[in-house]
Amino acid sequence: MWRMLWNKNLLDGYTPTNDLLNDAKQIIEVSQKAAYRAVNLALVQCNWLLGYRIAQEELKGEGRSEYGTAVIRKLAKELTAEYGKGFDYSSLYKYFRFYKLYPEIVDSVSPQSGALLSWTRYRVLLQVEDKTARDWYTKEAALAHGRRTARRDWNAERNVLFAAQPK
Repeated sequence: MWRMLWNKNLLDGYTPTNDLLNDAKQIIEVSQKAAYRAVNLALVQCNWLLGYRIAQEELKGEGRSEYGTAVIRKLAKELTAEYGKGFDYSSLYKYFRFYKLYPEIVDSVSPQSGALLSWTRYRVLLQVEDKTARDWYTKEAALAHGRRTARRDWNAERNVLFAAQPK
């Protein structure tokens, strides 16, 4: 049984010891991290696909911004009634913008990719208007993913970036 679990990478990061309490803690922590990654992957995919679908609908309006706004407003009203918070106009517009700024992300949400960021990171990156700066910060965020010191560096750099952006 152990070998089957180990070989399928279900317990990546877990190293058995002779200490039951330590092993139990490791199993719980590794499992929590795996659950977080799975939820994040589903959230990023969901938000990207919603943005993709909204973009498809917008094209029926031949790129008219008022049509796109109306589509998002109507959808927001219906989804909020059905699912509650998280699907208001502002959120749906973020998902639409996410798709527009990261149209290739669908290729990177496979389990083999290490470049997928958290939805929280993408939300921050959506605020960066300059494409060159956004691309650079996206790359830096991917390199920093999973490392606490790199996260602190990323947060510090992000604060400098936003302070320097024109209002």
